[in-house]
Amino acid sequence: MLTVYDEIPYEGFPHPGCHPDQLATVAFLHGLDPPSPERCRVLELGCGSGENLLGVAYALRESRLVGVDLAPTPIERACATAAALGLENIEFQVGDLRDLAGGSGLGEFDYVVAHGVYSWVDHETRDAVLAACERHLAPQGIAYVSFNTHPGGHFRRALRELAFWYARDAGDRTAVAGRARELFARLRDLRQDSDAWGALLHSELPDLSTASTDFLIHDLLGDHWEPVWFADFAAAAARHGMQYVGEASFHRVSGPWEPHVEEGLQQLTGGDRVAYEQIVDFMVWRRFRDSLLCRTTQAVTDRLDLDRLTELHFRLAGPLGGLDCEPDAILIALAARAPRAVPFAELRSELGAGAAELAGALLDRARRGYLTMHLRPPELARAEGQRPRISALARLEAATGRRYCTTLLGGLVKLDGPVIRVLLGLADGSRDHDQIRHDLAAAGAPLLEPEQFESALREVAAMGLIESS
Repeated sequence: MLTVYDEIPYEGFPHPGCHPDQLATVAFLHGLDPPSPERCRVLELGCGSGENLLGVAYALRESRLVGVDLAPTPIERACATAAALGLENIEFQVGDLRDLAGGSGLGEFDYVVAHGVYSWVDHETRDAVLAACERHLAPQGIAYVSFNTHPGGHFRRALRELAFWYARDAGDRTAVAGRARELFARLRDLRQDSDAWGALLHSELPDLSTASTDFLIHDLLGDHWEPVWFADFAAAAARHGMQYVGEASFHRVSGPWEPHVEEGLQQLTGGDRVAYEQIVDFMVWRRFRDSLLCRTTQAVTDRLDLDRLTELHFRLAGPLGGLDCEPDAILIALAARAPRAVPFAELRSELGAGAAELAGALLDRARRGYLTMHLRPPELARAEGQRPRISALARLEAATGRRYCTTLLGGLVKLDGPVIRVLLGLADGSRDHDQIRHDLAAAGAPLLEPEQFESALREVAAMGLIESS
């Protein structure tokens, strides 16, 4: 059975929050003992073309991964990519999530991922997502479910309804998306952000006014687009024997609050964690969550355990010059070791900071997106290797014209211009630095001085694109 995803391809992207190491790290900080992300079993529900799973399968060769999607065409693309990369630890299959909810022959999984599915399907399938998570989750396993949520979803719903009204005579889905994008762009230009309502519009319209046609068709203007309140999501998970753990993306973790705010929140919610999270969503105008769940038999701590944070490793989120902040001692220390993930004890020894002080500072920088935290960090190579080898997955993505390529950490690097694409293709492990530099120039790029080239290669390494030998 063909779907709208077969008719109009959707360009999917890997989401770092889905990576097993990230899921394990969040679970660990909430008091759990998650399965090892180095050798794990991962199931993705609604995997599309496999963008999430392929990067994990490539980097974690001792793991087993399975992706299921209703649309045959994306599954065919995923299978073709896996075959081109010679990946034998991953499989993709066409399947209905409603069938998986009743059980399957797939077995148990340490991590079950449902990214971009829950609030984009009908209510029966939505319930089936949680049922399938529970059905296939190992006893100590972690499920990941992302969804649009309120109160921010209410405003997006208003924009959705306005777009459908504005494009009421447009015709097919592609024409409706084009008219909607035109509307969002005009509103962005016509309305200033000098008051509260204008500021709210300007928080939403820039992204929507430049959104791709496939994004608009499959996301905001999809047939089943329905944000949910967090409390309703948590209640649905509980009906399937699962409980809330935390958010996969640290920048979505709210707090710490001033003492009087925290006291007020506790008075409002009476120690009920679901109520606490629901009230906080309203305070911060949240419209998206990537929430982790586990079985109700596990003991979850409400807050991140900073004592456990001392057992993690830390890595700069990207090249130091690309961060929108003034580098401090922590970031400079991580940059000097990039792309290696640095143990807490090593950082503390160099910086001479107290454990509690450093733990708080590291969590703050993780929430700001300046660094990443890892329980079992994948090994990455530095730029100094004689014959640097960009991952074959990133090279394949660059060669096939994708706008982004996947890092070995499950993240994204935007491919701006032809030079970076050529560089990725040349750094295949067969050339040394001078050969790559001269071949770049032969392909039409300016001839870089050795120091300039080494600097560029260090940035590529910091992005997580160079494989260890």
